[in-house]
Amino acid sequence: MLLIAPVTRVAGPDAIYPVSVGLNLLFAAGAWALFSQLAGRRLPPPRAALASLLFGLCPVLWLWTASGMETPLFLLLQIAIWLLVDRAAQGEAVRPGELAALVVLSVLARADGFIVPAIAVCYLLAVGRRREAFAAGAALGATLAALVGWRLSYYGYPLPNTYYAKVSGPVGERLLQGTLQLLSIALNSGLLPHLGALLLAAAACVKRPPFEVVLGLAWLGYWIYVGGDVFAERMLLILFPIGVRLLLDPALFPSPARGTIAVAAGTALFQLIPLLVDTRFGYSVDRYDRWVLVGKYLAQERYSGGLLAVDAAGKVPFYSGLRTVDMLGLNDEHIAHLPAQYFEAGHNKHDANYVLSRRPDLIADWIDPRLDLRFGLSREKYERAGYRLGALVFTRKHPGEAGALVEIGADTSPGDLDVLIRRGYRYALLMRVPPHPTLSPKGERGGQVNYSDAPN
Repeated sequence: MLLIAPVTRVAGPDAIYPVSVGLNLLFAAGAWALFSQLAGRRLPPPRAALASLLFGLCPVLWLWTASGMETPLFLLLQIAIWLLVDRAAQGEAVRPGELAALVVLSVLARADGFIVPAIAVCYLLAVGRRREAFAAGAALGATLAALVGWRLSYYGYPLPNTYYAKVSGPVGERLLQGTLQLLSIALNSGLLPHLGALLLAAAACVKRPPFEVVLGLAWLGYWIYVGGDVFAERMLLILFPIGVRLLLDPALFPSPARGTIAVAAGTALFQLIPLLVDTRFGYSVDRYDRWVLVGKYLAQERYSGGLLAVDAAGKVPFYSGLRTVDMLGLNDEHIAHLPAQYFEAGHNKHDANYVLSRRPDLIADWIDPRLDLRFGLSREKYERAGYRLGALVFTRKHPGEAGALVEIGADTSPGDLDVLIRRGYRYALLMRVPPHPTLSPKGERGGQVNYSDAPN
């Protein structure tokens, strides 16, 4: 956020995605270069070259580089810490300042960025590298203290609001969901051989496992404990380079040259599976981004000054510029601190009565053929509160002849609504009746608005 904010200030909101992807390309290239360096230290030259190639042939890494999110930055920091700890464990000199700087950056990169540095500190103490451990531990403690102090003074809580919203629900359900999601990721994202190598290496190196084994197991345990991730394998990318390094380690898996090539080829095939089975790789030139579409639609003058309630509080609030109630609580104190009765990654807290009590002028949420919205907003409830359907948004990749967004008027028949929703217009915009005085919606007659020129 700190990296892209200045550019956005100068170039505007449409610069965020290309700038983010440009930065991610640099971070991903840096992660590959550091891993190649680490592989060259720990593996014979032919195996090190294969390890570098395999890490490059990782489509899910490409995907999260293109996402514009912070994932490649965090992966780069994870590998950088791994490299320095590995050097220290091998008895080489490591500058404590370098390790401390990486710890600070890791803590600031993500809310859970303190976990890898904490693992590194414990490992360095265990292998007798106290100087490096104390430097990393001091940086970790000081950064966390400053960050938590700032959170308490600004938000009133020691942890981010997203922690209270996401790490909730029965622990048993979280563990079950995390485990089931891990099995799905292992099969569909190509992670199966890497997980197998990690578990075999852990069994073979019980007395003094290398740092990557400890890091992989600890990170995997944390990921399962919080219940996985709504974005699937996003935070498990570090397991790919760890698995590759272990699979090609002759001390753990001795094999002749042909056997090594076969292992590398099999691993590459597994890693490339997502290109065949994952719909996220179904690229086309005429795709559109429905969230950007909705945000830009609501940025029109007629909606200026309104209050929006939305289930996906990201691009829609950003591009619309409207004050927003986050219906899932990631940005809402009340909803985030509600008790959770069940677990669903990132989506297990909501309060429809609270949302309606805020009297939003607009509500954006998924809709079904019965005209019920998600997260407790049934048709009966929102109509009783004074809301009507104002528009439907197409939620598949290619908008049809009706356009990407269809405005709904009083003369739109129930049959027409049912046809639209079943054809893929599954996201709804509700309007409060009467509207906020600053809003000046169109007349009651429905129309079709094609906003498919929104950037991909």
